[in-house]
Amino acid sequence: MEIFTIDRQNVIVGIRPIERDDQFAMYASEVASMGRAVAKVRRGSGAARVVARTLLAHLGFPSMPIVKTRSGVPIWPPGIVGSLAHHDTVAAAAIAGTQRIASLGIDIEPNEPLPDNLIELIATPNEQRMYDLRLLKRRDLFVLKEAVYKAYFPLYHQFLEFQDVEIDITARLAHVSKANCTFALELLISKNVIGLAYSRPICGSPEPPDHHGLAIRNDATWCDRADDADRLGDQHHAAPVEGAEIVFPEDAVGPSRHTTAHFARTGQSFR
Repeated sequence: MEIFTIDRQNVIVGIRPIERDDQFAMYASEVASMGRAVAKVRRGSGAARVVARTLLAHLGFPSMPIVKTRSGVPIWPPGIVGSLAHHDTVAAAAIAGTQRIASLGIDIEPNEPLPDNLIELIATPNEQRMYDLRLLKRRDLFVLKEAVYKAYFPLYHQFLEFQDVEIDITARLAHVSKANCTFALELLISKNVIGLAYSRPICGSPEPPDHHGLAIRNDATWCDRADDADRLGDQHHAAPVEGAEIVFPEDAVGPSRHTTAHFARTGQSFR
């Protein structure tokens, strides 16, 4: 398992290959919350939870189930936000303390071109003008927008279409037009394309206590990029939604699998 940090060590990220028996790594309560998910999805979800439990253990948390709410949102320990993702062969998780990060989303895809005819579905007209065809054919925008959705949903409880999110890769920012809010971004490219999106707690709000020593630094910028702080409310403990990947056939959840301009609408898509 590879573990690294971003945002001056405020966010911990782990990635790991999916193993054959990972579906058996889940607690019974996690399996129950998965509903009728097929074995491939259970393996990916199990692997992502193995990564998440490893990250939590680094902060002193005991092994625990990461179950989902009725809407499919994973439930994290108090003081922690997190997100899970996987594609066919690799799983990922990210966690952060609510003292510095209000909401967090991660997505991962293989470093391969987009399936045909998805550029206009994913990229806004402005993005199609901003970026050359080579970048538009990559999965970068898809991954970042999926990560934004996972960070956005727990704060606003609204579904997003791809066209609602505009990505500025140079500035490392995403703007959601529906709520006029902004998220910070990280894009990591190797054999996989990993996108992370996160927002800060409200400017001026009381700082929660340090939870298990999660990289709480005195020089950390408080409320960086929280451009829409009045809308963030007190949802500091909301857990981001797990998301969907592009690899389609039988595991039909997520926007690209349905080839429609919306993110997955059902709890089954929230790994």
